[in-house]
Amino acid sequence: NCEQSVIKARIDVAKFLYAKLSRMRGRHQQSRKTVSYRDIPVIEELRAMDREVAARIRVTPKVADESKKLIDWPTYRAAVARLEQECGTHYADRNPRKPTDVSKSVQIFLITLIYSVCPDRARTIYELELGRRLLKTDTGQYQIVHHHAGDFKTGDSYCQQGESRIIPFPEEFSPYFDAWFETYRQRFNPNHGFVFTQWN
Repeated sequence: NCEQSVIKARIDVAKFLYAKLSRMRGRHQQSRKTVSYRDIPVIEELRAMDREVAARIRVTPKVADESKKLIDWPTYRAAVARLEQECGTHYADRNPRKPTDVSKSVQIFLITLIYSVCPDRARTIYELELGRRLLKTDTGQYQIVHHHAGDFKTGDSYCQQGESRIIPFPEEFSPYFDAWFETYRQRFNPNHGFVFTQWN
């Protein structure tokens, strides 16, 4: 909440300005049950304002309808299937599509296909790199290296001793990836090793 953030920032500023006047400057200097800077009236007033805002937030209905932010699984699968249909080489009136337009459709379809197995943040998509993030096994199956320990703040909790989380894609995904690398991706003339690219 913006209002709370402003109040908390003012509390921090007040602690800095009145630090020398307080006899209760920090929990490390007092009992753990002692609230720091309680003897500074302006800080107590700001804290009261913060509690008032927090109480108001708890009872105020959310502006956004949370139910509309997510879609159910069948709807998502239907959307992926629809995007696959849009990868055709011709329009509904049988007029041919431009090769680059087809490649754009294939890229969008592949991204949604990846999210159907690995629903993660956008960073997973734009940092996907063949041979590093996206691996192809000797059997032709593709795998995604979800994250290394150094890729996020709590990595050591999930990827201990240099381990990486690897998620295998279903075998039926392989023809889509093969076609992307062999045909569609090349139409954009990318000058990098990432799987997906902007249209140049």
